[in-house]
This record gives sequence, C-alpha cells and structure tokens, in this order.
Amino acid sequence: MKIRAVIDWETEVMPTWRDSAQHTGHFNRDVWGRLPDGMCWFRGCIEQQDIVQLYVIGSEDWQEEFGSYQLPKIADACLEPGNGYHQSRIRAMRQSLDEGWESGPLVLVASDGAGPFVMIDGNHRAAALQMQGELSGRECLVGFHRRLAEDFVWYWRALGLRAG
Repeated sequence: MKIRAVIDWETEVMPTWRDSAQHTGHFNRDVWGRLPDGMCWFRGCIEQQDIVQLYVIGSEDWQEEFGSYQLPKIADACLEPGNGYHQSRIRAMRQSLDEGWESGPLVLVASDGAGPFVMIDGNHRAAALQMQGELSGRECLVGFHRRLAEDFVWYWRALGLRAG
C-alpha cells in the first residue's frame, strides 16, 4: 500500500462514508461507530501487489454468496453466471463504470501497514473496479489499529483468523 498522507477522521473519512452511504440512512454505523479509539488514518493508493490482500467486510451474506471474503475471488465469481444480491450490485456498478461513473475513494482498515486489508466501505465498488482491471492505482483511505484483529468479529472473520 502506497501511503501518501495522514488524514483526519472527522474531516476526510466521515464525509466520504456519508457520501457513499447516503442511500442507506445509517452510514455503516455498525462498523464505524465501534472502531477503536486511536485509529490512525492515511490517504493511500492500492498497488497491484495489495490486491491479493484485500478482503470484503466479514459479513455472513458475502460468505454465503461467494464462499470467500477475498476480493479477487469475489470479482472472478461475478464474471460467472449468477444473480445473488451482491453479484447484481457489483455488475450494476461495473456497468456504471463503463458509462464513466467515478467511484470515489475506498475505505480500508488493517492491524498494520503490511496488511491484509479489510474493506469497510466500497466492497461492491472495489469488486467492480477489479473486474474492470482498474483497482490497482485507485485512491483509498486506510486506517490502522492493532486491536482490529483482537476485538472485531467482521475483521477476523473476513481474514479467517478464527472460526465463526
């Protein structure tokens, strides 16, 4: 992950989250409302070697639909026939990308700078970008905290750190 600059949660991360989740009304409160105090946030750029270390948030519906949380596997599965909820959203976003839609920054978290990284905002967008071959070089916001792997079910589930 190419780190570019330190950023502020309130002025840069939260507005991005609100913009991307305005259709839901809850802005992913179940995730960001519980992030540990002291998260360090940076503006970064996803590099090609990072892609195999990208995972969608460990929500059971992703596992049920794709059998994996790993982003490249999900993007590959969307190239095959299927009509699950997430597949439909990803394909619609891919179509929007074809039509010139700008997806905005993705929001990732990790226990440390080496990764792996769990996407907490932009799962569908990232899969669509990967299908287009446009994920590498994409801007992201990335937060780090050592407690993620210890305290957050959606994090350790996505990475397969514990059963469940």
